[in-house]
Amino acid sequence: MVPPATQIIDNLGATWTIAATGAILRNGDQAAGGWGSAILWKNTTIYVLGTDWNWWQYTGSSWINVGPSQPGGGATQVMDNLSEIWAIGAMGGWRWS
Repeated sequence: MVPPATQIIDNLGATWTIAATGAILRNGDQAAGGWGSAILWKNTTIYVLGTDWNWWQYTGSSWINVGPSQPGGGATQVMDNLSEIWAIGAMGGWRWS
């Protein structure tokens, strides 16, 4: 998720960032007029928390409003590019399992 990450590289190799103005950028160009404060990549889909506090799903050429709740909820674990699983431990830190 951006932030705290500075960018997301999606499954098509596109780089997603947020400009200082709040413009949502795909490979450096504003993606279908998107504006927001966070980018979420979930199950090969890009979502943006818009300036209206709704989440928007990128379709490849436009945005679809999916409502105020974060898509998919919170993750309990993350798999990295080496297929290692990371989860939040009892003390609140990350651990490898």
